[in-house]
Amino acid sequence: MCNADWIPDLLPFDGNWGEVLDAIYERFMADLLRKPVLFRGRRVSVRKHPPTQGKGFGFWHCISDGKYEDDRVPDPDRCKRVGWIRAIIENCDHPEVDHWTEKRGRQMDHILWYNEEFAVVLAERGKHADGGPDYYLLKTSYCTFMEHQKRKKRKKRDAPK
Repeated sequence: MCNADWIPDLLPFDGNWGEVLDAIYERFMADLLRKPVLFRGRRVSVRKHPPTQGKGFGFWHCISDGKYEDDRVPDPDRCKRVGWIRAIIENCDHPEVDHWTEKRGRQMDHILWYNEEFAVVLAERGKHADGGPDYYLLKTSYCTFMEHQKRKKRKKRDAPK
């Protein structure tokens, strides 16, 4: 794994789960809720409701994996990379980050894929007077270590627009 100099170190993931979870949540809050983050000049928002264990929905979606919301399980690899989310959004124009859009129903998602290893998904929300979105919603983030995941992402990234 070859990380760019702007990507933060992985967060430690050892010790008491409650303490680890609190540290990861604190980093998430510091990076994405306490100070504004912008993508393409628009603010990025994080969904807070419904909370789980006193922590917002968007946080859980970024650190856990599972097909059904009620069955999602924390993923250590996602947890370690919580500090990458803001860095990838702010550095989306760097060559290490691939960026494309995917239409899902009436929604437009922006996929930011760092080093074919970690994806951040932002959804356009609202309509601004200039025709662009009012803001972006952080939907999720996840690792893409498996070759079949990478093939699927490359196919979407490389599809004619």
